[in-house]
Amino acid sequence: MLFSENPDQLIDELKDYIQIASSYDCSRIQNLLLATENTYIIALLGTKLFNRIAKDQTTFPDEIGMCRKAVANITVYENFTLLNTLLLSGGFARVAGENTDSLYRYQEEDLKQIFRRNGFDQLDLIINHFLDKIDSFPEFKESEYYKAGRGELIPDRFVFSQYYKPIGHIVFRYLQAFIRRAEDLDISDIVDLSELRQAVLSGTISDQQQRTIELVRPVIVCLAVAYAMEDMGVNIDNAGIWMERRVAADGIREKNPPDTILVNTLVSKYRNMANRYLRELQKHLSGIIKTKKLPGNERTHHIPMELPL
Repeated sequence: MLFSENPDQLIDELKDYIQIASSYDCSRIQNLLLATENTYIIALLGTKLFNRIAKDQTTFPDEIGMCRKAVANITVYENFTLLNTLLLSGGFARVAGENTDSLYRYQEEDLKQIFRRNGFDQLDLIINHFLDKIDSFPEFKESEYYKAGRGELIPDRFVFSQYYKPIGHIVFRYLQAFIRRAEDLDISDIVDLSELRQAVLSGTISDQQQRTIELVRPVIVCLAVAYAMEDMGVNIDNAGIWMERRVAADGIREKNPPDTILVNTLVSKYRNMANRYLRELQKHLSGIIKTKKLPGNERTHHIPMELPL
């Protein structure tokens, strides 16, 4: 475990990352911290790397600190309402102190967003840290996160963000299923993906293959975004896909499913963008077919004029 099981020591450790009273009852948060640790940190780093740094925390103070910050903030964000209530004989009641006032609802919502950003942004920093120090932490190569991007045309959130907008690790993980759908249903009949993946995996990419990868990536990204919106809504974040609206009266942010017209408009927008990128890919692939002599029995690809909207 990243945090101490001793209540007094746990309070001191948490104070480095969140504002918490010395008199706080740690039993309310201890199991929640452990659940967050399992869900996010162990799943991200892999069991072997996590056990290495957690076993000897004094040897890896920077890594432990980074992980603790993520766990503390995500735990509070995901359990905000639970940590603010108690189950009494008459039902749930709000936690309140004799000398303290409860926050207004809009203040609570803003505070939750701070915990959310501090927690999930930290996951991205953790990934960057272990990627930069992969020689010192070779166990990271055995994590599912690292292996999932190996040999892929869209290997990580950084490549995806080049053609969409900045997204985090958690968002990218949600989008990987839609990336695969776009590749399998729309791209596999146009480009030999297995050949490109093998070239990426082996590190022996020809100039022609590199150009193909550069041109096919935006097509895949735009289609993946369209598929995600069709399935779930509009905005993509760690909570899924949603449309956010700030109510002017009290400043509360509401997350509501978007209406069908808006979804269809945005899906059409990204499919149109995919088709515009596709035209450049078509020109490139047509040039390859014209210049490359193929045996009669070798597979050739039909290049569609346009992807279906």
